[in-house]
Amino acid sequence: MQHTKLSGQPIICQLLSFIPRELVDQAAETFKSDRYYKTMSTWKQLVFMFYGVVSKSNSLNSLCKCLLFLENKLSYLGICRLPASSMLSDANCKRPNEVLGYIYYLLLAHYKLEISQGYLSMPINGEVSPGKVKLVDSTTISLFTDILKGTGRDPISGKKKGGLKAHAVLPLDNMVPELIWLTAASTNDKDFLVQLKPPKGSIYVFDKGYVNYSIYKKWTDQGAFFVTRLNENAKYEVISTLRGDIHDFLSGGTILDQLVTLKSSDRPLMMRSITYILSHRWVADRNSIILQIN
Repeated sequence: MQHTKLSGQPIICQLLSFIPRELVDQAAETFKSDRYYKTMSTWKQLVFMFYGVVSKSNSLNSLCKCLLFLENKLSYLGICRLPASSMLSDANCKRPNEVLGYIYYLLLAHYKLEISQGYLSMPINGEVSPGKVKLVDSTTISLFTDILKGTGRDPISGKKKGGLKAHAVLPLDNMVPELIWLTAASTNDKDFLVQLKPPKGSIYVFDKGYVNYSIYKKWTDQGAFFVTRLNENAKYEVISTLRGDIHDFLSGGTILDQLVTLKSSDRPLMMRSITYILSHRWVADRNSIILQIN
């Protein structure tokens, strides 16, 4: 018996066969996204825009012209009529974008076991489940300054790139983000932490661009943990030293382990500051990582 996802269909249909139609219908019903559309359903819009990504179309006109090459091959997907660019544009403008985000999270839940198997599944040092460790980072997507405010300081040339910033939260036990949040590129990274609702016992790992003391206090009260790097101008007071083996770890490893109190917060927070050597290079004390202690 032929596998319906591997043969007998155009490639675009094979790819879309991994998106269960019932999940798309569930999302459409949840957001009532098909209420005012007779022909351009949520499913059809998803198919057309997905094909635009695969074919690297740079405009709706280009996408609609590329769709002509498929002729009646989309009948596998229940599509017998190709859209006009104006119809597709109208759906992109008026249909709530939340429905597509909801489809993503439904797919993530649907394939959760498959994307976790074969990756990091054993507890870290036999203590922490990889699923509790979340990696946080962002990337900038350059667009137009006429539409979106530029990011960073004004360069010498006077030209600045506008764009979007995509923040992602990636569980350590798989390679698919569990949360993607889009902001203007000019938005400070630390503002993204407000969007997170960390479960008790979870551990978030991020760079020093996400330093936010008010969030640190909130997470401490909720029993969530984090690992990050201190800013160079961070002010703190050393309470005690747990380890200071500078000479024993010259080839690499942790050389200093201290309990510190951050001074910049209204309510002093006790943190664990670790200084280490990486690849025979010293990591300065003020650039050491800090770990929250409850």
